[in-house]
Amino acid sequence: MLASYRIPADELNAQILKSIKSAFRGKEIEILVSEVDNSSVLIDRIKQLKQSKNIVSFTSDQFTDYVNQKSGKKIA
Repeated sequence: MLASYRIPADELNAQILKSIKSAFRGKEIEILVSEVDNSSVLIDRIKQLKQSKNIVSFTSDQFTDYVNQKSGKKIA
């Protein structure tokens, strides 16, 4: 089994280790830690913007309706 955890370093805690231990109980595991490099993702997104690809437009009312629907709460 392979599991990938991507979290800010400041959020590492004992609960995460408990979760990993539980998921891999009785197995030998390897833990690799690396910095996340989002620069290539950002560059791709900028290229897409310049090419008008994957752009979603909406009004503020449409956005509010979407947030209300997803959150189950009513915002103004």
